[in-house]
Amino acid sequence: HEILGELREDVYRKTREQIIELFGHEIVLSGNFIDRKRLGKIVFNDLEKLHKLNQVMLHPILLRLRRKMYQQRGIILLESALILEAEMAHLCNNNLVLVRVDRDVQMNRLKERNFSEEQIESRLNSQYTYLKKRELILARIERDHSGKLFEIDNSREGNEAAIGKLFKEIIRYLSIPSHQK
Repeated sequence: HEILGELREDVYRKTREQIIELFGHEIVLSGNFIDRKRLGKIVFNDLEKLHKLNQVMLHPILLRLRRKMYQQRGIILLESALILEAEMAHLCNNNLVLVRVDRDVQMNRLKERNFSEEQIESRLNSQYTYLKKRELILARIERDHSGKLFEIDNSREGNEAAIGKLFKEIIRYLSIPSHQK
């Protein structure tokens, strides 16, 4: 969001210019920033365009992450609904939390954010399903001999106990020396 909307450094400005060149001037806000809703309407209706956007965004996202994580200590959590689609699971050593949400709940949450039925369908259809993500994560962990899949269901409100339990499980796992995993 920061890359599309507020960062002024050359690398991010050039990224926005490239996105505007690819997707048109109708996505431009004042200051040459990107209207994410308009861009979303374009890319979530065309998987090829979404893939192009992910390619353009990869370098600036990695740069931003490196800068944010520089000299940080402890556990760093990255929140990304598209980490697998963007092929960035390596950033967290394949240690991933997969959040399951019923499709109806997803749709209602997007409706609450004022997305139209068409926008909701195109967004949900542009992402891997829960089962596909699970399959890809497990295959990647097996292939790389590294990582762990953590899972949680976030279909209901008031899930604090489950989130607390998950957090404790993650801390326990990350506290084990790597040679013992």
